[in-house]
Amino acid sequence: MGTYLIYALEVQCEGLLVQVLLNGAAVFEEPAGGRRFAQGKLNPWIVDGPNQLEVLAGPPPGQELGQDAALKLLVIKGPHGELPGPDANAVSFTWNEADYPLEPDQMVRVLDTPVPVDEGHGRWAWQDAAPFAPGDEGDIAALVMQAAQVLTSRDTAGYLALLDLENEEMSRALDVPAAELAQDISDVLREQFAADDWQVEPVDPAALRYAPTANGRLIRVTDDLGRPPLRGMGGGQTFETSLTVSHLSRGWTIVR
Repeated sequence: MGTYLIYALEVQCEGLLVQVLLNGAAVFEEPAGGRRFAQGKLNPWIVDGPNQLEVLAGPPPGQELGQDAALKLLVIKGPHGELPGPDANAVSFTWNEADYPLEPDQMVRVLDTPVPVDEGHGRWAWQDAAPFAPGDEGDIAALVMQAAQVLTSRDTAGYLALLDLENEEMSRALDVPAAELAQDISDVLREQFAADDWQVEPVDPAALRYAPTANGRLIRVTDDLGRPPLRGMGGGQTFETSLTVSHLSRGWTIVR
């Protein structure tokens, strides 16, 4: 077996709305035009075969493009557990207005390029998911409320059961045993659940928002303020987790 490679995205942006897609899946979003520096692993979104990276950008709604508007992006690859070498940059992009003019009140594709990937990690369940359709909101909300209920009940096993597919796929993506991923989650929950004042914010189905990507096969769920839908507090510590779901043969399932 060859060296296991980790692919990471690094984005710096300011004064722009930005969305980065890998194989149609949203891997970074700046929805307000704020100053951001973000890094994240791309392995969970890498597929077997060609991998396509798209970057969309636009001015903040109702605003002209400011002089401080900037966007830089890197895709870095390197052996797992090692510092990236001199040839680590798989994709490098810097936006400028002259070469990539933007349009008022809309997002413009400023980059559409393949990512050179040595090998994938097998097929992901979301690749075969049914597309999001009108009327699916109620079933997704029920899944979010189920997750909130097991957290409210301090039910670690119940919560891990909802993440079984995600943990299995993240294990493949990151070359980390699924049992280790589950143990890490259990350790976080044990500390949270031990607090006498542990509580989970109630989920209001009417306040949930659904953002489909990958042709509707992936749906990122947030509240109406763009926050993660599962949020709790206990012992002075905040707990919150993002949620991306897909409609599989087994029903709506947490996949990331």
